[in-house]
Order: sequence, then structure tokens, then C-alpha cells
Amino acid sequence: MSAANQWQSPGAGQAGTPALEVSNLEVAYGQVKAVRGVSLTVGQGELVSLIGSNGAGKSSTLKAIAGVIRPVAGAVNVAGQATQGLPSEQMVERGVALVPEGRMIFADQTVEDNLYLGAYTRIKKNDKAGVAEDFEKVYHLFPRLHERRTQVAGSLSGGEQQMLALARGLLSRPTLLMIDEMSLGLAPRVIDTLFPVISQLNDEGLSILLVEQMARLAMQVSSRTYVMENGSIFAEGPSAELARDPRVMEAYLGKSAT
Repeated sequence: MSAANQWQSPGAGQAGTPALEVSNLEVAYGQVKAVRGVSLTVGQGELVSLIGSNGAGKSSTLKAIAGVIRPVAGAVNVAGQATQGLPSEQMVERGVALVPEGRMIFADQTVEDNLYLGAYTRIKKNDKAGVAEDFEKVYHLFPRLHERRTQVAGSLSGGEQQMLALARGLLSRPTLLMIDEMSLGLAPRVIDTLFPVISQLNDEGLSILLVEQMARLAMQVSSRTYVMENGSIFAEGPSAELARDPRVMEAYLGKSAT
């Protein structure tokens, strides 16, 4: 398998069709509207970041795309196919994997059992050879997981648990990987280890939507960035350009607009 399509699933879609296209997405919790008319795209093989302050609606956007929560309005297309309203298990089968905020590993299960759970839909389809191949790939990406494969996942460090959450997402062999707050609670040296892995996965053909509190790092690894505020997108564009936008610099990069 060549590096160019190492992480692409056969269902990745036709050339030129976005991996993800979201239009006018709205999410509400009772009477409170958390996401207001969000529209965004992720191209095939593109790494896009979504930044914003706490409570801006970033995680709710990812959850609605992934089918964890049901949007009240809007359209979600994955590889050109309408998917809005589908439950999360069907979204996984459509090629969407969410690495959730807080990692959400199964602490009382072993590392290897957590990975098998990530590959559950593929195991149901009897893709044993493909699953075995991807186990080798994630162990190559994260050698520490191979060393600790028989350990209970709850005994891992925070950084190791984040590696496990990423690897579990990859075991579904997604066409689109969505990562929510990867750096949350991690030491700088661990963050410096994980971000190059995200870039490598993208270089190998995987489409990625990255929600990240560390805006500077997110914008360094992504080609384009969307900025959310109060449930809406208020800025978007090439990451290098937005990093020089006075509004973004002052609010998220710790620089004065002057």
C-alpha cells in the first residue's frame, strides 16, 4: 500500500468530492442553541482546523457531524453522500471516526481490547486481514501501545491514553478522522510527539478535521482554519493568512492586534 493512500478507505469518494461538506448546521440543547448555521468543508486528503474559545460550539459541531447528537437543522455530506441524522454507528460505517474530547477510553479493558472495539464494524464484516494490517500500522505509529497492549487502559498515562484514543479511531479505517481537543491536559513533550503524527497521517492521505485549544499548533499543521465564536463561524481561510488576522491574533494567538 503506497504512502499516498495508506489511510484512505475504498469508500473515500470521487476525486474532487469533499471528504466532508457541512451546510447551515444547527444544534440545540433544549432552548439553548449551541451551533448556529455552521458551514464548512474538508477536502479529500486535507487537514482543516476548527478553533475558538471554550463554549464556542466546536465539540457540538463534531458530535453532530459524527451522529453522537442529532442536529436540528442543516446538511452533512460525507464523500458526497447525505448523512445528517444518521446514528454514530452508521457514521462509522460511512467512514467517519471521532476521537472525542477527554479520550473516553474503556479504562477497565486492555489496550488491545480497546483497539478491537475500534475495529468492531470491520470485524463484523469479516475484514480480519485488514484489521490485522492496521493493528501493525498503529503499533508502528505508537510503539508504546504495543509495549502495553496487555495492560488495562486505565493504568496508562494521559499521553498514552490519547495515543490509544487516536489508534482506536484509526482501526475503523476512516475516510475522515475528527479529533476533539487532542492536547487537553497533556504535557508539552507529549503534545510535541502527537502533532507530528497527525501531520504524518494527513501526508499519507487521511482527511482530518481538528478541533484544538492550542490554536497556534492547530494552524501550523492545517491548510485551512475556521474560527468559531458563540456558535457561529466568524472567520475562515488559509491558516497562514488567518494567523496574521488581527482579530485571530489578539483573541487566540496571544498577540496584540497592533
